[in-house]
Amino acid sequence: MTDEYYILKPGQQTPQGPYRAEIVLFMVKAGVINRTYLYAQEGMAAWLPLSRFPGMVVTAAQSEGGRPSNHLWQSVLVTFCCCMPLGLVALYYAAQVNPLYDNGNIQGARAAADKAAHWCLVTLVVGILAFIIGGLS
Repeated sequence: MTDEYYILKPGQQTPQGPYRAEIVLFMVKAGVINRTYLYAQEGMAAWLPLSRFPGMVVTAAQSEGGRPSNHLWQSVLVTFCCCMPLGLVALYYAAQVNPLYDNGNIQGARAAADKAAHWCLVTLVVGILAFIIGGLS
C-alpha cells in the first residue's frame, strides 16, 4: 500500500485525494475535514472513519483527561440572569469547545473551555455588582 489516502465526506459519492497522511492530519486539526469523514487507500476493502485513521489523537486525548467541560449551561445562565453582553462572550467560547475537541484540537478545546469559564465568572461578578449598586440607589 502507498502512503496516500482518499477522503470521502459523509453523504457524498466522489472522494477527494489522494493525500499524504500528514496532510490528512493537518486538515483535521485545521477543521477543514472532521473525524466523521471516511478514508481509504488503494487496496482497502472498505471505507473507515477518520477517527480510526493512523496517527489520530484519540489515545492522547483520553490520557489528557478527556473532553473538557464546555461551561455551556453556566454561560446560558449568566447571559440571561446577569449581564447579556458579557454572557454572549462566554457563550461564544463555550460553543467552540466540542467542535475543537472533535476535530482533534485538544489544546484549542481546553483554551476555549478556560475562556468560557473566565467569561462566566466575569459576567457573574458584573451582574452581582450591578444588582448591589442598583439596590443602593
